Order: sequence, then structure tokens, then C-alpha cells
Amino acid sequence: MEKEIIIHVGMHKTGTTYLQEHIFPKLDDVYLVSVNTVVDPIKRFLKHLFSRNVLLLDLGQIKVEIEAFIESLPQNKILISNESLFGFFHENYSHNKMFADYLKLMFPNAKILVTIRRQDDWLESAYKQVIHAGLSISINHFLNYFDGRFHSYASSAYKEGPNIDVRTLELGRFIQNYQHLFSPQNVLVLPFEMLRNEPSRFLSTFYDFAKIKPYFPQSKKMSNRGYSLISAYLALGFNRLTFLGRGTRKKLLRPLLERTIDRWFYIKHQFIKPNIRAEIMKIHQNHNRELAQLTGLNLQQYGYYVETR
Repeated sequence: MEKEIIIHVGMHKTGTTYLQEHIFPKLDDVYLVSVNTVVDPIKRFLKHLFSRNVLLLDLGQIKVEIEAFIESLPQNKILISNESLFGFFHENYSHNKMFADYLKLMFPNAKILVTIRRQDDWLESAYKQVIHAGLSISINHFLNYFDGRFHSYASSAYKEGPNIDVRTLELGRFIQNYQHLFSPQNVLVLPFEMLRNEPSRFLSTFYDFAKIKPYFPQSKKMSNRGYSLISAYLALGFNRLTFLGRGTRKKLLRPLLERTIDRWFYIKHQFIKPNIRAEIMKIHQNHNRELAQLTGLNLQQYGYYVETR
């Protein structure tokens, strides 16, 4: 295919919703496939990839249908954006390699955009997402932090609620695999911290990589802001009420808290204690230093590691 494919694979909680709602739909000569777009052969394949046994799919036929669909599009660039392509954080990102392999199979010449976030901040945001989802578990449960140390991931089938092995968040391992599959020059890694602090630089770097006509919004609208101090603890309390189904809690409680308490009394709060955050970053100091060398990013400026003399 002569048309160019760009795949934004996430991670979760790295500004993906903002990009999908306020940036990507505005791009010129770009066909967007995201969680907010209509179902087409590409999106249908992604839904199958996330929820079905891929061995039961006729991948050859699906690929033919996708290629025919892409060739029929008037746009010259196809941008696929779905943070779940990085895997599911509540399953310890165990699907990442499998998803990457199938992306390579379907889109062998694609360019890959990976958005990352500093581990301690990412874990904080991911935990707040769990509360948004209507669940009520402790932060230590989510981090598997007991007896003064981090423990291994345990499937939710055997342990109540989502959890993660903090030690496995070696971001460089994921990036190395994408570079191995698609080649280093076709993989762009951008930190969430750049999007938050230097949005024009973030977007310019992406546009140069994807060779897309630049679009810069006049203002940056916040998407998926975490609960405030008061709302977070109210949500944890309400989420424990078993007579309210999880779906009901998710649909009713979040809009109510965001439109009332968070609108007028927003107080920032962090569930992960400073000493535990320090432990998390100590684990990943060397990993993040290697990630900076791998990507050419100055991650030290965003606190991914501290340079030692």
C-alpha cells in the first residue's frame, strides 16, 4: 500500500483522550480510527484483537478487507489511535507483545507513536482510573505493596481487584520490541510530561515524524482529570456499596462528583505516599537512563532519573 499508516499505541493515562478528542480529528488529509470513530474494517479488527481468540479469526481475509478499505479512502494517511493496543494495565500489560506482533502482521510498514509517563505519576493516575471505574481497593493493593516491598502481579481472577507489578514497568523493554518489529526510525516515543508542559513541542515533533500538516489548538482542554481529594474518598466509600452495581456507580457517581465537588472544591491529592514514590523511581532509575539513551529523549528534565556524579 502506498498510503501511510501511523499507529498510536498509548500507554494509558498519557494524554490519549485529549489527543483523540481535540487534536487527531482536526488533522488534514488524515483518516482517524479511534475509540470515538465509527466501526470500519480496521476498528472491527481491533475489537476482535481485544476480545476474541485470534486463532479463530481468518487473519488473511481480514487483512485483504483492511487493505481494500484503506485504498478506497480519499485520505493519504491513516492514523490509528487506541491506548489498549499497548495492552491492559489491569492485566499487567501482559498482552503488549502479542498486540505488537499482530500490528506488524497487519500493518508491516506502519509508523508507531508511543506515549509514556514517569512510573510514579503513571501509577497514581492509573489508580485514580480504577476508582473512576467504580472499584474500591486500597492503593497498596493496587501496587502489590505489602510488608515494606513490592510483590508480583496476581490475576484478578485470583486476587480481588486490579493490581500491577511495579517492577515490570521497564518502559525500554516495550520500546525495544517496537523498534525490533518496525525499525527504530519508524518508532517515536514522546513523554506525557512534554505534552503537559510543552504541548507545541510535543505536537511539532509528532507532525515532523508523521509528515502531517501541523494543527495547534488555541487552548489546551483537560480530559479525564482525576478526582479531587474530597471526591476521591467519597468515591471509594460509595464504591464499597455492593447494592449499587459497578456499572451504575461508574455512570452516575463520576458525573455527579465532577459537576459538584470537583467543580467548586478541587483539591489535588496523591494516594501514593512520598516514600513509596521514591522507592518506585529508585527501581527504575537505571531503566529510565537506558530509555533516554534508546530514544534520544532528555528524560532527566522530567524527573525520570537523577544524574549521579
